[in-house]
Amino acid sequence: MAYSVENWQSVLEIDLAVVQSFGAFSPGGRFLAAADTNTIEVREARRGAILATVEMTAVTSLAVSADGALLVAADDEGSINAWSLTPNAVLWSDKLVMPPPSYAEIVYDVQFAGEGGLAVASKPAGVNNTLVGIWPLTAVTRVRPSPLWQSIMLNSDYHSFSPSPDGSHILLVTDEGYWLLQPNNERSFIDGFFDNGENAVVAFSPNGRLAAAIEPEGGWIYKVGEHEVVEIADIAMLDEPTDVSWSPDGEALLITTEDGLSLCTRSGDEHEFTFQGVLTDLPGFEAAAFLDATTIAAKRADTLTVFSMDGSGRP
Repeated sequence: MAYSVENWQSVLEIDLAVVQSFGAFSPGGRFLAAADTNTIEVREARRGAILATVEMTAVTSLAVSADGALLVAADDEGSINAWSLTPNAVLWSDKLVMPPPSYAEIVYDVQFAGEGGLAVASKPAGVNNTLVGIWPLTAVTRVRPSPLWQSIMLNSDYHSFSPSPDGSHILLVTDEGYWLLQPNNERSFIDGFFDNGENAVVAFSPNGRLAAAIEPEGGWIYKVGEHEVVEIADIAMLDEPTDVSWSPDGEALLITTEDGLSLCTRSGDEHEFTFQGVLTDLPGFEAAAFLDATTIAAKRADTLTVFSMDGSGRP
């Protein structure tokens, strides 16, 4: 099996110089954005070269576009900023405010979806409503855009979300369970939890036909068109999952947790997957991505590690 854990070896470790609180890979994995107390760095994921550095404090979420041209980050006071990275320049900076009595809006997470789409998850301060939507965003957008579409979940506590590659769907995890959201506030309830959902992470496959959800107690694959869920076989108990991502061909899943970096692979039909084991048991991985079918990059604290299939390729 090509994606078996024993076929992967670490071929490069890059010291990020400072302990960065978290990181996020671009769709497709070519770029890594990571933040410390007052700085965001954008790096080329395969070799770690710094492509851009911007200043921003108290960052709570960030995303870099698939082509490395755009960076978006939010802070703990409801501000959200966008930069063009080629060249490096601020596009816009705004503090999200809703009409009274909500006032400030807290941004939970930002993720790029397809070309020109930014998925944003937020909530009004003091109210347990979750807002998710797709914003149009390009390198010439000079003011914060209005959502192309937005869905509101009333009386819900946010846990995580993932936009489909084309921005037509959003998979949302709240305290009530999993939801598939679409334009015009259309939604479908998918399932509940193995546990309480607080550490659940989700991601769509590259073609958008499947989605994966990982919790400490287990994981499953959701077949979007058929509205069908199948559990991942043989999955181990996982300590605080932080990220899940797909291989380019949709045949494998990477999972980052406090236990290390783990791998699942397709084992039968399109949506049947089996847990294969741990590539490395170093704790504290925050994010990982397939750079191509034979190369993986993973971030933990102050280190970016690149893995190669059989260790035969050098990044």
